[in-house]
Amino acid sequence: MSLVQGKLPLRLKLIHGFGAVAFGVKDGGFLFFLLFYYSQVLGMDAGLVGLILLAALLIDAFVDPIIGYLSDRTYTRWGRRLPWLYVAPIPLAFVWVMLWSPPGGEAPTALGLLGTMVAVRLLLSACEVPSVSLVPELTSDYTERTTLFRYRYLSGWLGGIFMMILAYTVFMPGENGLLVQEGYPAWGTFGAILMAVAVLGSAIGQHHIVAKLPETKPPPFSLRDAFSEIKEAFSEKAFLIFAAGGLAAYISQGMTFSISNYLNVYV
Repeated sequence: MSLVQGKLPLRLKLIHGFGAVAFGVKDGGFLFFLLFYYSQVLGMDAGLVGLILLAALLIDAFVDPIIGYLSDRTYTRWGRRLPWLYVAPIPLAFVWVMLWSPPGGEAPTALGLLGTMVAVRLLLSACEVPSVSLVPELTSDYTERTTLFRYRYLSGWLGGIFMMILAYTVFMPGENGLLVQEGYPAWGTFGAILMAVAVLGSAIGQHHIVAKLPETKPPPFSLRDAFSEIKEAFSEKAFLIFAAGGLAAYISQGMTFSISNYLNVYV
């Protein structure tokens, strides 16, 4: 049985969608500024940074289903999702600051950068996956679920666009502002605060609805069962087609967005 019967109130839709701002902040940083910052400002090889970005993405792709599996088996008086939304955003904020403020202001080692990127992606997934999983629990109505996802996507895009505007006008302004290192740590700190406020605010706003002991206690965690579910998903032809289309779209989007700052500065 869904947590809310009938039409969802607008306030709940806005509060739930607000949590996706954190995803927008991360996506904007990774797609637009990370490659440029580490290669053109900190002096790392752009090809190496690109490979690290790819490696972090692949690791995240394998770990995300595990996070979803663990979230499904979380059994507390606050429900299955809220504990994740309360625990993950603060560490995420600290790691996000580290990503844009490397120790000593110098480029880290390749392994150090990979570790930070993976930490950001995994902690963001620990916020995003449980939050998305709340959608079918809040309502069983197809139209209302679609509306919730609409608010999530809107909030995510607004979060990313807002951080882009701040980057170009406040933190790294001017013709060569993106080449000045001093603006990135402050930009990262502001983004970290916004991420934490978005996830925690969304969780607190939904607490009175979601904080309930699950009706049935889930079975204990089993790594074998987790990978069995992943294997089952990849055995579906429709899922493979969807995943291939998403991969192609994100590769195109990532290349376009990453190149934009190079064109803006040098061309």
